[in-house]
Amino acid sequence: MLSEKRELRSPLDKGEVANTLAENIQPKRTAAELFKRKKSTNFFEGTLEWDSFELQRAINHRNSFLPKIAGNLETTASGTKVSLKFQMPPFVIVFMVLWLGLIGLSLVVSIWLYSTGENEPTGIMILSAMFIFGIGMAYFGYTYERNKAFEELKRLLKAKEITSP
Repeated sequence: MLSEKRELRSPLDKGEVANTLAENIQPKRTAAELFKRKKSTNFFEGTLEWDSFELQRAINHRNSFLPKIAGNLETTASGTKVSLKFQMPPFVIVFMVLWLGLIGLSLVVSIWLYSTGENEPTGIMILSAMFIFGIGMAYFGYTYERNKAFEELKRLLKAKEITSP
């Protein structure tokens, strides 16, 4: 979940893929533009070189689980292979590890105290719910955004996913 590699095969040649990406990637908005809620003009924002790119979906709100997408273009006999790497932002990974770690530690202590008769089961239930909610929020928030970006890239590049046997 923290990092995932996927590949697309597009019938377009490398130049057409680069042009299509260039038409659909806007420069990353500055903090002032985000603060003023300046609407994005493209589906993605980021940078594009001739054979590589870094981007993320351009949204008009905050979403900590928005994946960073790095990609490389490679010419093949049938068009272009697009190698993608989706990654959860590093700050979010660190925050979730610390948050879930503290909740997990509290849960273990709460279970131990309950086994000695010094604690009520209510604390265990609340901490368990918080732990499950945290994992679910990170998993589903990231997966939803990753799939949305992946499907849009497939559509733009008229590509199909290359699956490993």
